[in-house]
Amino acid sequence: MFPTLSRFEFIIAYFVGLTSGLHSASWGAFKDTVFEGYEPKKFFRSIIAGLTLGIFAFLFLKLNNVQHLNLGLFFLFVVTLERLFTETFKIFFREEDQTNYRIPSKLHLFGRIVHNNFLRYSLGLGYIALAALLFYLPKLIKVYVFNHALTSIFYGVLAGFIASALGGALKDAPFEGFDLLKFLRSPIIGGFWGLVLSFFTNDYSFLIFACVGAERITIEFYKTFVSRKPPGKFKFEKPVFKSWVVKRNRFVLPYFATWLLFIILLLL
Repeated sequence: MFPTLSRFEFIIAYFVGLTSGLHSASWGAFKDTVFEGYEPKKFFRSIIAGLTLGIFAFLFLKLNNVQHLNLGLFFLFVVTLERLFTETFKIFFREEDQTNYRIPSKLHLFGRIVHNNFLRYSLGLGYIALAALLFYLPKLIKVYVFNHALTSIFYGVLAGFIASALGGALKDAPFEGFDLLKFLRSPIIGGFWGLVLSFFTNDYSFLIFACVGAERITIEFYKTFVSRKPPGKFKFEKPVFKSWVVKRNRFVLPYFATWLLFIILLLL
């Protein structure tokens, strides 16, 4: 029987989903508005996706009998789904002018953009199927490395490798070369979060998806607010929409507020 949500569960799923969507929308707007301007539809796309996927995610986890649902991990789980939705849409299904990009947002193989829609759509559906397989992988192939903490680290490393390092290398290497340190960064951070999140769940399927979200928000925090380097995807190294150099600071408060809420939810 397909699960249903109580009113309380619906409110929790809606609120956490909305917050995770706001997190992605805020850092994306802060990072990109100086290069492509502010587009409300892009900002609200992540928020709407987050709250919608939050409800879907709660139902999905109940369907898969995930017990003791830590809301911090649930936040990360929704971040993963929102990133999966957004990146799949951009890479495989969206039609967009690529002239502003140094690294195309559209699907490309060995540096050549794929213009065949049937091929792109088919690969997009295959990509979604592989993402689902990643969730079920710990259930299909049970790996236990001495103890729960080390097993969680293993799945965190696997999450960083499959969901970020491998895809990032395929996407970026044809245009900027292969960077071993950059390639290893995601599995290392994924392993770190695997250890941290091991204290909050024993469900490795839940954990591996949460590690994907944790790796993403950590990397994006570093790139956006620590290194402050221009996003490598754009052709421009200096701001194009100079008024947004100052105006984009309005996105800082909601961004760090969602970080704080994530930490509170995790510790609760």
